Amino acid sequence: MNGKIAKQIQFISMKNNKQIPFCYESEGIKKIVSILHLLIVIYNNPSVTVAIVELDSGVFEYLLGEMLDIVRCCYELIWLSRCKW
Repeated sequence: MNGKIAKQIQFISMKNNKQIPFCYESEGIKKIVSILHLLIVIYNNPSVTVAIVELDSGVFEYLLGEMLDIVRCCYELIWLSRCKW
């Protein structure tokens, strides 16, 4: 890399005292992590509106409900979901 020192980082989670690389997490957890910054923004700034497409796709419903319950008083969140009839 042009003579520069590069560093590689890897996110891990701890489950039952075992390290699990983030790349092996479920798609739902990856989605939650990818929108976490948006949830923090709307929690800290109630005037912000966030729209997320298919937020519920692949996310464990109970966990999603718990997260949204935390920021419920502070947000305007719009999410779109596809119905599969």
